[in-house]
Amino acid sequence: MNDRNDLNQIQLDALEARRDEERKQRLRRRMMVRAYIRAAIFFFGGIIIGICICYVTNMMRKEKVSVSDFAGLIGEVNSGEKRLSDEELQDLSEETGISYEELDKIFASYDEDAERLLISEEDRSGEDPGEELKPEDLEHVTVIDWDSVKADEDGNLPQRQDETAVEADEAVPQDAPYPDDGNSQEVSPDRTKSDLQDDMSAEARIEAMKAALSEGVGTTAALRDLFVGDVMVISGKDYYFFPIRDDLKKHDLSEDNLTENPDGTLSYDMGDGRMAVKGIDVSRYQGTIDWSQVAEDGVKYAFLRAGFRGYGSGEIQIDETFLQNAADASANGIEIGVYFFTQALNEEEAVEEARCVIDLLGGNEIAMPIAYDIERVNGGRMNNIGADQMTRNARAFCDTVSAAGYEPMIYGNMESLLLMLHMEEVEDIGKWFAYYSNDIYFPYKFDIWQYSAKGHVKGITGEVDMNLLFR
Repeated sequence: MNDRNDLNQIQLDALEARRDEERKQRLRRRMMVRAYIRAAIFFFGGIIIGICICYVTNMMRKEKVSVSDFAGLIGEVNSGEKRLSDEELQDLSEETGISYEELDKIFASYDEDAERLLISEEDRSGEDPGEELKPEDLEHVTVIDWDSVKADEDGNLPQRQDETAVEADEAVPQDAPYPDDGNSQEVSPDRTKSDLQDDMSAEARIEAMKAALSEGVGTTAALRDLFVGDVMVISGKDYYFFPIRDDLKKHDLSEDNLTENPDGTLSYDMGDGRMAVKGIDVSRYQGTIDWSQVAEDGVKYAFLRAGFRGYGSGEIQIDETFLQNAADASANGIEIGVYFFTQALNEEEAVEEARCVIDLLGGNEIAMPIAYDIERVNGGRMNNIGADQMTRNARAFCDTVSAAGYEPMIYGNMESLLLMLHMEEVEDIGKWFAYYSNDIYFPYKFDIWQYSAKGHVKGITGEVDMNLLFR
């Protein structure tokens, strides 16, 4: 009997032990499930929080581009007064969400005054023109070839096969109201520049402007023809008119001596048996360059980017292709010059930039100048400094370069030279002028003309800046 009781007790103990083990296993499983759930919550929650922080930070740091700013930028590029570098196009793409390729196509689509790019404010349904530019805003952008857009007798515009129909009041500005005092001067559409005197009445200028626009002349060209005694500069949404100064040196270049070659390059006959010298300027964006082929293509000199100051961080960065390009170009008989893209806020930073270039050259002689690249860029840290400070910066850079035994030069467009500098204070420094049109509009002396950012030469894949040297 005792043996049976002992057996039953053993069985009961074993059963209880199994139940305890099962309870422990269930508890362990529940704890593991809870641990996995907590880990998943922390993991995915951390990702979501990180994304939100990055998004908010990026939104806070990003400088928005408005429709009106975009339109102003288009005007500057169309007039030849501004170039857009690869860096600026990439920044603009990131800020607007519009692809780099689409932006490049827009800015490259109208190099002639006969073409205009319109942003119709009416089609924006009364939205604030200062609103941030978005990709869908490009639906309102139309490139118009004025030579092919002519209204019929009823004022209707023809539909082009490759473009959207454009309302007549978009293509031709409405008549500007002015008092009819009986003294209005008749101005024919074929009136020449020499006929447009500074003493023309406001009414006569309005009539001349209307006549030019109705004949298909672009706004920029029409305004320049009306104010022949001024140099017109477009900056953003603003137009500036600077009377041509007698105290500044003028160039003696003539458009009659300028020839456009079948390959799109320009040639200039100096008139004394010499031709303006063909050159290029490059940076890391041109990639690996075959300088032997570049030399075979007739390129005699090349300006190499030594570096730049970040227009957000303010840090100086060296162009990683500079030393290799300098060695290879020189080895192939191409004379080299150097340029530095500035974002200096004061003379101390400008001297620091000059010293950076001088140190890179390491005492080696170069045949071409060291250029101080002055350009206003979207979001640039020096955009708000005035012409007084910018002129002091330019002098500090160029004086430092000169003291080191190198020839200084200033690179810029019309905005750089007329709005950002006091020209009379840098009269003694050579100028490298950027202007992307086949007319020679700028009246003042310059030594090098950068006439295109869309050139092509052997040995370089893609586009490259083209220059003519007039010395």
